[in-house]
Amino acid sequence: MVLEFYMKDINFNNRDWGNLFLLKPIIINNTMFSKDQIKLFFLQFILISGIILINEEQSYLFLFFYILASVFCILNPKYILYIFYSSIWISLKLHFEIANVIIRLSDIIFLLLFSSWLINSFYNKRLMIDTPKKNDYVIIGFVLLSCFSLITSLNRFGTIVEIIQIFQLIFLYYMLKSIINNDRDIKYFMIATIIFGLIDSFYIFYTVFERGIGGRHIGILEKTPDEIPYSLVFLYLLFLSEKNMFIKGIKLGLLLILTVALFLTMGRGLLIITGVMFVVSTIIYLGSRKKYINIVIMFTAAAIISIFLISSSQSASKRYGSIVKGGEHIDLRLYNYYSSIMIMKKYPFTGVGLGNDYEYLKANLPDFSPELVRKWGGDTPHNELLHFGIQSGVVGVVFAIFFYFSLIRRSYKILTQKKLQSQTLAIGLFSFSIGIFLWSLANDVILAGYGSLAILITAFTDKIYGSNEASY
Repeated sequence: MVLEFYMKDINFNNRDWGNLFLLKPIIINNTMFSKDQIKLFFLQFILISGIILINEEQSYLFLFFYILASVFCILNPKYILYIFYSSIWISLKLHFEIANVIIRLSDIIFLLLFSSWLINSFYNKRLMIDTPKKNDYVIIGFVLLSCFSLITSLNRFGTIVEIIQIFQLIFLYYMLKSIINNDRDIKYFMIATIIFGLIDSFYIFYTVFERGIGGRHIGILEKTPDEIPYSLVFLYLLFLSEKNMFIKGIKLGLLLILTVALFLTMGRGLLIITGVMFVVSTIIYLGSRKKYINIVIMFTAAAIISIFLISSSQSASKRYGSIVKGGEHIDLRLYNYYSSIMIMKKYPFTGVGLGNDYEYLKANLPDFSPELVRKWGGDTPHNELLHFGIQSGVVGVVFAIFFYFSLIRRSYKILTQKKLQSQTLAIGLFSFSIGIFLWSLANDVILAGYGSLAILITAFTDKIYGSNEASY
C-alpha cells in the first residue's frame, strides 16, 4: 500500500509544469518504461566511462558531471535512481569534507533523488511513500540502535552525525520501495553493476600495460574494485540464460575480461566472494547436464589465463599464497579483531556509540608490532559484526546478525517461491545477498560507506517479498 497525503492547498496546472521543465515527468508508481530510460542508461555509461579520462586530481569534475546529469533528470526519480546505482561504487573516493563531516557522492545523489521524488509528489498532488510493514525489522533495528547509542555515546557529536546518516538510509529505504516497480529495476541494477565492473577491468588492464603484472591493480580513482565479484556473477547468469549464440559469445568474452581483471586485483577477499557466489549460482541454475558445457568452456578459459598471469608474477603468487600462509595484512586483520574484542569487553552492553569506533580502535591496537601498524593503519575492524559490536555492544552484534540473516532468508524465499518473473534475476539477487554477507565478514558495509547499497538490496527484497504477484 502507498501512503497518500493529498495537497489540497497547492494550486497549479499540469500544463504549466510541462512548459516550465519541457519534460513530462513519469509518475513514480508507473510501471511502464520509455525509450528515454534506455537513452539515460547509455548516458550513465558515458558518465562512468568519462572518469577514465579524468586525472584523480581532477575527479571533482566527474563529481560535477554526475550531479549535473541528476539535475537534468530531476523530473524522473527512476532516472536518478539509475545514476544512484553507479554512484554507490565510487562514493568512498568521490567525496568532500565539511566541518569534519564526510559528504559522499551518493549522499548528494540521494538529496537529488529525494528532490525528484518530492517534485513528483507535488505534481501528482499527493506524497508517495511506502507505508511501514510488519516485517520492517531492519528499520526498527536502525531506530533502536540510534536511540540507544545517543544515550550511551562517549562522543555525541560523532554519534549525531552517524545517526543523521542512518535516518537518511531509513528514508531511502521507504522512498526506494515507492519508486521500484518491477523486476526490470533489478535487472538495470545488475547491468549498471556489470558496466562499472567492466570499466574498472579495462582500467586495470591499462595499469598492467603501464606498470606490468607485479603488484596490486585497483580501479578508477584508485579505489578497490569491490563491484567486480557481483559484476562477474551477474554477467555469468545472463550468459547462461542467453539464447542468441552471437550475444552469448560476446558475454563470454566480457566474462573472461572480468575474470582476468579479478585475479589482477590480487584481492583475496574479492576472489573468495566470487568463488562462493559462482558456486551457489551454478548449483541453483543448473537444471540439466547440457548446461555443464557452458560452465566448462568459460571456467577453463578463465582459469588458464589467470593461472598463467599469476604464475608469471612472483608478487601475485606470494599474495594469493598468503590466504593459506598468512602475511602482514592478515596479521593486521587479526590485530584489529583483537582490538575490537578488547573494546567490546570494556563496553559489552553499550559500546562506545555510533561514529566513535576510530579513536577507540587505534587506542586499543596492540603495540607489539608498531611498524606494521604505522605501515598499514588499523582504523577499522574490517568486520561488520565487530564494527557494530564496538559502536553498540551486544545489541549491535545481534542486529547485524539479524540484518544479514533476514536478507538472505527473504532473497531465498523470492527464489523458491518464484516471486520474480525471471528466475535468472532471482538467482542473482540471492547470490548478491550471500556475497554482501561474506563481504561484511571482511569489511565494514552498512556503517562505512556502502550503507546505501545494503539498503538498496534490502528494499529490493522487501518489496518483492511483500508482493503477492510475480511482477508487482
